Amino acid sequence: MIDDHHQLVGTITVDDVIDILGEEASEDIFRIARLRTRPSWSGGSPRQIALLRLPWVLAALIIELGAGAIIHHFDSRR
Repeated sequence: MIDDHHQLVGTITVDDVIDILGEEASEDIFRIARLRTRPSWSGGSPRQIALLRLPWVLAALIIELGAGAIIHHFDSRR
């Protein structure tokens, strides 16, 4: 910590540094993803949260089905 005269007062622990680095990294990731500072699913009704997550769940489902079809195609060639 620094006082009004810009002199070091107290100690900075590793835990403090790690906490700040984690917060800064989270803010950067949210900014890159064009989200608010806190994700919109952190507060809201279950219906709102489900509607926000639905596109990602559907995309994952389609990708999983495609991967399963490819695996089935090559597995049945034995």
